[in-house]
Amino acid sequence: MEEKYFLNDKINTVVTEGQITKSPIIVIDGVLFQYDEKLDTVKLPLTKKDMYLLTFLNKKTAGVIYGKIGKRGAVLISTKPNPN
Repeated sequence: MEEKYFLNDKINTVVTEGQITKSPIIVIDGVLFQYDEKLDTVKLPLTKKDMYLLTFLNKKTAGVIYGKIGKRGAVLISTKPNPN
């Protein structure tokens, strides 16, 4: 169960600190993933072991970089380099 909710728990911690909202944008290796407001979720094509670096951009910084959609904050995920 820890694997399934790892990212959600990390996001909730940053939300509690007021840095991002409950609906931040998600960017994986530079690719923006669509957030589904009706379901209050985003499906990510990776697991905890795929994640290499997790960075949170606060609402102001994400707004400057991503414009209107970034004003909720952003979660940047870098995956582990492919050893091939």
